[in-house]
Amino acid sequence: MSEERSNTEWNSQLRDALALIVSGMRPEDGKLRRRYSALIQLYDRVLGQGNIGNQTLSIGVYGCPKKGKSTLLNSLLGEEILPDKAIPTTSSIITLRRDAAREDYEVNCYAEDGDVRIEHFDDSSEVRTDLDQWGSHQGKDPRWATIDVKGPFPHASESLNPNFILRDTPGAEAYASEEEQGHRLEEDLKRDSERALKSIERTDLHLFCVSCEAIGSESDKHFYDKFFAERPCIHVLTKRDLSHENNDKKIIDDYMNKMKLTTNEEAIMCTVLTGIVPDEKTGERGRFINKGKNSLITAIQQCLDPEFLIKKMSRIAQFIIENHSNENLPAFKEISMIHFRNLDSVLKSK
Repeated sequence: MSEERSNTEWNSQLRDALALIVSGMRPEDGKLRRRYSALIQLYDRVLGQGNIGNQTLSIGVYGCPKKGKSTLLNSLLGEEILPDKAIPTTSSIITLRRDAAREDYEVNCYAEDGDVRIEHFDDSSEVRTDLDQWGSHQGKDPRWATIDVKGPFPHASESLNPNFILRDTPGAEAYASEEEQGHRLEEDLKRDSERALKSIERTDLHLFCVSCEAIGSESDKHFYDKFFAERPCIHVLTKRDLSHENNDKKIIDDYMNKMKLTTNEEAIMCTVLTGIVPDEKTGERGRFINKGKNSLITAIQQCLDPEFLIKKMSRIAQFIIENHSNENLPAFKEISMIHFRNLDSVLKSK
């Protein structure tokens, strides 16, 4: 048996074994069980039933208003496509699909009443103008719930897999309902929140954005706990340049402490700091001289890589074996003996 085939079979067995072990966790471990199940689902989605690399995977930015979500995606695109002004801007779910073979840009707007608007543009600057008008609070018509943009996006980082779809979302309220919030929401915020939250289920990987201006705020914590604590996501601490702390590690540690997260939180794929900083050579503050941009691209690639996910599932399997009871799982001992006895040697071979 070849090493490649052996590893492939191991991955399949580990995935099935972990799913079985998770299903046997105690009822009081429901939150962890849902979190681990979401990781298994992400692995299945990335794997694409054996068609690795052929899946179209969506990456969405989420967070409260004015957390730098659109600016973050503009940085990944390498140009200002998405509306990002000083006040809450994005009002539609804007999906960007990169197609290097295209010569023009196609913008499709969809309203909740079924109305559709389609436009074609030769230049990305025209797309920006169009999104300013139809996908932002500055525009004329907020009825467009979703906007899909297809185009070459020539300035997008070559490190981003062309099968990735980038999804911008409006700033959302941390709570799901007016009753939980304790007061009536403004109509714009209510509409924006509903649109953003509805898109969570159809997004594969979530970038949860928090501004370094107010790390660990109650609104951020409520948002994470309610919608992302049970989903694999990347924590992105934006606006690094506005923090008074010079030590990156201290910023991340402070964030984890205030959010009451631990290093054992399996939902954390990683935490990345981003922000516009002066160029080391010229000292100029360019729009896309972005601290942490490469780290974020690496994190995205990792989190949507089958081998990375299988390693993470291996760690989880060990954690479950050591810390959780599975009295109702008849095959538990046999599975743990067969699949995890040589875990370290298998991981080292990958």
